[in-house]
Amino acid sequence: MLDNFLYVFIAGFVLSGVILLYDGWQQKRYVRDFHKEMRMVYLAGKTVTRNTSINAMSSAMMIKANVVPRKYVSGNVFVTPWKGSLVMYGLPYQGRPSMEIRVNNVPLSVCTSMTNQPDGARGLVINGTDVTQMRATPTDIIRACRGTSRIVMSFSSPITMAFYYTY
Repeated sequence: MLDNFLYVFIAGFVLSGVILLYDGWQQKRYVRDFHKEMRMVYLAGKTVTRNTSINAMSSAMMIKANVVPRKYVSGNVFVTPWKGSLVMYGLPYQGRPSMEIRVNNVPLSVCTSMTNQPDGARGLVINGTDVTQMRATPTDIIRACRGTSRIVMSFSSPITMAFYYTY
């Protein structure tokens, strides 16, 4: 009887470990895919606005043009895989076409993963202090991502990606 209990306990322990590993892998895949797709959205935004200016680009324009992956569209708004809202708009940045994508309600694990992707973080604002010129430590990133986070990704030509975490 005790042996059976021990076997069930060990099997449950192994199963929970497998589930945790799968969840972590799934989250990293979501973040990697999200980065790649947002870069494609920026390029699509440049195409959609080629007759005007990317500064005139908006979420509504992108939905109407049908250039954003359908998994990010819910009715007439954008959503993320983490069920947060996603807002896109064009704006000038140092005289170049630029686009910002604001991602709201980002979970802590996703927020910290965003900075650990290969393209890295180019900008980081913590409690209103721009630490872009400093090298952000893991502690800085966790502090910035604490609570409900908003990530602002800025794209410009040539494509660069910046992350600004505010809460």
